[in-house]
Amino acid sequence: MQGQANNQTMNNIQELEEELIVRIERMRFIISGLEGYKPFEEVLEMFRETRKNIDENWHLLNDITKLNELRMTKMAVNTLIEYIPNLKNDLNRYQEELIKLQNPDEIINKDYDPN
Repeated sequence: MQGQANNQTMNNIQELEEELIVRIERMRFIISGLEGYKPFEEVLEMFRETRKNIDENWHLLNDITKLNELRMTKMAVNTLIEYIPNLKNDLNRYQEELIKLQNPDEIINKDYDPN
């Protein structure tokens, strides 16, 4: 019974490790493809201009429906503008998780090191 539980745990760890590797590679692919790609940089600049226009002109609207639409548009624009930085943060987090999975003894020893 104990052996089956250990095998199941090892399978879960291996599946998680494989999933993390796939996510990491996908994120690296996306980042390397978009970062520095001139058309994407132009799109981001257009979104920054849209955000600036929203910030400068929202007070001119009296219609609550239009204000809500503007708020939603700004949230969407911010999400797109921050896509690569957020993806890089996620990439770093997944890489740290992968290191912990691949080196459990080092992490445990480090956690219990009194120095």
